[in-house]
Amino acid sequence: MLDIQLAEIQKLADHYPPTLFDHLERYVLFVGHGHSGHSLVGALLDAHPEIVIANELNIAQLVERFQLSPHQLQALILHYASKNSCPEGWLNTGYRYFVPNAWQGNYTRIRVLGDKKGGGTSRILNQNPALLDQLYECFAEKLHVISVIRNPFDNLSAMAYRRQRTIDNDLIDHYFRNASAILKVQASLPGEQFLLLRHEDFVLDPQLYLERLFAFLGCSAPPPLLGNCLRIINPVSHARRYKTAWPAKAKKKVLERMATAEFSALFRGYRF
Repeated sequence: MLDIQLAEIQKLADHYPPTLFDHLERYVLFVGHGHSGHSLVGALLDAHPEIVIANELNIAQLVERFQLSPHQLQALILHYASKNSCPEGWLNTGYRYFVPNAWQGNYTRIRVLGDKKGGGTSRILNQNPALLDQLYECFAEKLHVISVIRNPFDNLSAMAYRRQRTIDNDLIDHYFRNASAILKVQASLPGEQFLLLRHEDFVLDPQLYLERLFAFLGCSAPPPLLGNCLRIINPVSHARRYKTAWPAKAKKKVLERMATAEFSALFRGYRF
């Protein structure tokens, strides 16, 4: 949890003049799982001169905790996104997502504000489903949501590796609770305000999907920016499932959950 009090938030709001946000058109949040590719996408979006993305601010939690005005939210996101201007600004779980010769942590004008906190947003929405209505009240038609999914076996393997734990029923249940949150958010928003992206597709054809991401947020994709972004993308998705001990019962449970009516469309085509 971000250790901040309402008085500090107001100081930030006083620091940033409202005119900075005169061109603001969209807010973007991420929902889904940790270790699925949200950090890469968030960092690439933040490289755009008109898009400002905070790295793991957890704006959903702050909306739940405080009754914030639109300007307080704007100032918070901008303040924490400014930390991305150094090469270590987009450093997550050992991976560095610095885009050279781009605009991470900076901007020309602000048309899009966002917060990259996919797994955290999902957990909060599972604990407090009414928060989705609160978020929509805050952002209305400006709210746009991106969800990056990945092969569940790779995603669970990465989660187990980062947490130094085995793949058991608790971890699997946690994973599918977050998957339920993705579907609930998708069902609650108009199609033009929700974008589902498969990590494997993204790294296979990053230029196509980068252009789609920028267009989803109402922004153009200048060729020099695309070129700089493409330089940091590994064209091969990391198949961590092959480096992880998978108990037979755990593998069976994941396959069964993936095949249920709730999740079969979301995870269609994925296998061990």
